[in-house]
Amino acid sequence: MLQALNQLLGRSAVDSSVKDAYQMQQTEPLLVDCGFEPAMARRLAEVEASSLEAYLMAVYELVTAELERQDSPSHPWPGEGLAGRSDGRSRARDEAA
Repeated sequence: MLQALNQLLGRSAVDSSVKDAYQMQQTEPLLVDCGFEPAMARRLAEVEASSLEAYLMAVYELVTAELERQDSPSHPWPGEGLAGRSDGRSRARDEAA
């Protein structure tokens, strides 16, 4: 995804078709062409902004946030196994007994 973002940002500096796609609200094919997965391209194509520069900044922020989310491990909250228990014992311990 980072490669696709770099492709989009670099291309926006030298290729007028990026501005044209933005102005015609047809950014999804451009985003796919830059290498974004179709689902992400659809999501990014829905971003509304007042200018191409603002759009590119919003895309940058969304992509970097998604990359950070993907990189951070998801750990369950330790209390999940105790949910609904007032005596502090785990369900697994009860089932083993």
